Amino acid sequence: MVKKIGFWGMVALVSLLLAASAFAAEPTVTVSPVSADLGEVAVGQTQSLKVALTFTPKDLTEEITIELAPGAVTEGWQVEAAGSITLKPGDAAQTLEVEIKATATEQAKDNLSADLNFVVTKGEAVVDPDCLKVTATLKR
Repeated sequence: MVKKIGFWGMVALVSLLLAASAFAAEPTVTVSPVSADLGEVAVGQTQSLKVALTFTPKDLTEEITIELAPGAVTEGWQVEAAGSITLKPGDAAQTLEVEIKATATEQAKDNLSADLNFVVTKGEAVVDPDCLKVTATLKR
């Protein structure tokens, strides 16, 4: 084969392969909705809300697992949420129901603002957006 296409033909072929791989679609997962408002929460009270998150995979080449992980949380608040979802190549949109709980402690002075991040724990893909915004109002 090398003799038939020659040296410059091989260079052109390798260049084409490299260019094609550079433009190959990157595996992505889109998530919606991306915000949850827990309403008013008094000090010492826990408020919870269930949200349905829809994960839409695109161009997956392998099975991936996405888990919720805590991010930045306003001081004086505790936020709990757990969940994971596994997506496979060819999957349609999948829904994950997550219960989010927020507790205002004695140290809470401000309204709650928290991020829950989506972390790919198995496989490779970009998750967009990468966090779920959680808000609540401190009841005074």
